[in-house]
Amino acid sequence: MEQLQNFPALFAEYHKKGVGVDMVLKSFLGIFRLCKLYSRKEEDVNRFAHIADSIVECRMLCNYGRPTMTLVQGFRMYKEKGNMAASALWLFQTLSLFLRVPEQISGDLGYMQKVVFSNWSRQTFSFFYRFFKSLSLTCCLAADIERHRQLCAIRGASHCAKELALIRKELAHVRLMTLRTICDMYVYYKWIPRYTPIPTLEYICGMISGMIGVFMVWSDVVEKASGTGAKDCPPKAIQEKDVTTSAAAANGKKKLPAPIPCDPGIPHVCDISCELEGGEGGGE
Repeated sequence: MEQLQNFPALFAEYHKKGVGVDMVLKSFLGIFRLCKLYSRKEEDVNRFAHIADSIVECRMLCNYGRPTMTLVQGFRMYKEKGNMAASALWLFQTLSLFLRVPEQISGDLGYMQKVVFSNWSRQTFSFFYRFFKSLSLTCCLAADIERHRQLCAIRGASHCAKELALIRKELAHVRLMTLRTICDMYVYYKWIPRYTPIPTLEYICGMISGMIGVFMVWSDVVEKASGTGAKDCPPKAIQEKDVTTSAAAANGKKKLPAPIPCDPGIPHVCDISCELEGGEGGGE
């Protein structure tokens, strides 16, 4: 009930997040492409194709000019190596950010070709955009899997109810991001010559990815508005560089590595904020 009363304010806050708008557009893009695919009348096909093309342009414009910001985020993540116990997680997150830079540059050039320099090769920009995007997503998936493994290890050694609840919440978040990453990977490996995704499944994957993005951005807005975002920080066991639990201590004082907490300044690459802050330059 409280959320309904605060809906105008929450919606305004959501609208301020460029990534939130982008995720809505991505969801509708998948829907209109499906409508185009299954329309029987030529005029309907042309109408839905025009709408989809307009949405692509809007997404490209929404995400234009982000490479510098992403590069800065990459260097900030690179400097976090000393604070992260698991070098694999740090490596995959850092690689994902740096691979996103040429991806976004290709997307920006693709937008310029689409609206200004029509004599440029659209195919070249699309190839490089998909190439770097797919590599970035692969690193993102590896980071998702590594973080999930770490959280499961911590959960198995924890006996604190509040801590377990927070870990379960984080695990649900990571699983959603893993699903979203897999959906995007199905779409963006089209640069491989013999890889041809099924159009229906491709558009459904894009739609699911966008809807997950909308859900996660909206959840973030609601949490911050209610004040729970600051209270529900990862527990101390998750924040520390190395964690010694009672169960681990009983087994020769073995330490369990814990992932770095989600810092507002340094978003998780496997997180929605990685696409959010980084953007999807190509808008495809």
